[in-house]
Amino acid sequence: MRVGGDAAGIAPGGAVPEVRFEATEPVTLVGANERRAAGLEFWVDGTMGIHRPGDGRTLVVAPNGPALARHDLSHGGFIRGLLAARQPIEGLPPDVDHASGGPLHHDPDSGALLLVYHGETFRGGDPRDYYSFLGMAVSHDEGATFRDLGRIVTSWLEEHDPARPRPVDVGPGALVVRDGWFHVYFQDRGLLHSRRDLSVARAPLAEVLAAAREVRAPEFRKHFDGRWDEPGLGGRSDELLPMVHRRVVWFDVADAPSLGARVLVHSAVQEVSDGIARWNHGISVSGDGLRWTTPQWLHPEPVPAEVLYVTIDSGGPVQRRIDGDRFDLYRVRSSAADRWRDARLERVTVHLRRP
Repeated sequence: MRVGGDAAGIAPGGAVPEVRFEATEPVTLVGANERRAAGLEFWVDGTMGIHRPGDGRTLVVAPNGPALARHDLSHGGFIRGLLAARQPIEGLPPDVDHASGGPLHHDPDSGALLLVYHGETFRGGDPRDYYSFLGMAVSHDEGATFRDLGRIVTSWLEEHDPARPRPVDVGPGALVVRDGWFHVYFQDRGLLHSRRDLSVARAPLAEVLAAAREVRAPEFRKHFDGRWDEPGLGGRSDELLPMVHRRVVWFDVADAPSLGARVLVHSAVQEVSDGIARWNHGISVSGDGLRWTTPQWLHPEPVPAEVLYVTIDSGGPVQRRIDGDRFDLYRVRSSAADRWRDARLERVTVHLRRP
């Protein structure tokens, strides 16, 4: 598979070299029965955050429905290394019905771990009629506890508008920190009326760290119409993937200095045949984080099962910085109508090949 063959959509002066992405066969890491036996009923329900503090440990924060699961993979994997199955984020407002995540950023100076989480409020207590947002939380004890800082990104659709489409989703809040800026990627989609597959907001990294110290939400600004002027809470945003013909369902983003670019991996239904939805992962690259190449499919043939929640892991000291020629992609696979009946965690290794 070739990505960015003519470098279309790449920032001036930041052209990405031609590259192919090749995936290994998937490896099942956690099966459905052992997942449920460990109390991980809705795991991995989103994007995982991975932190390697440099002492041999690999700490993972992974959403388990409305709470956090914590793991130390140096203990022998996700199940043997399970530290907590249902850890709530502390200090959440009472109207928040769901809050878990998610991408992590480690500040080496203060030792703080910043968590971007996916939050939801339910209208009338109905979990099918939810309004989601991205929030931020901070830990000063290497993930043993997280304290809520508040919302950082919401849809441009108003939460309490009785006429708004339902539900409203903003996705995972994939993050990239580069050149002193903290970028958060999100969706903005409601049924029928609004669909943005990929948008972005940013805040100065110094502001994000100051907000964590002061236990408040940092102020993000969305990119819209060529400027970073729209507020993170309620503002408008640009569609960064206007060329996509198969809707983006979930995604993750990482920085790839080895390519001089950022890498986006998303999950989508590639085709439906014989009543079976067949899924695949599209990969795009971008030199500036705004203009992306047309996604190309990772697998030569689509997968006859849902392969939804994805997490990129560089395998190095910083999860979201790919310095080599490969990265691991975690995903949740299911063939059941209710994914949590048979969902299992898989991993594929993606190699970057240059012609």
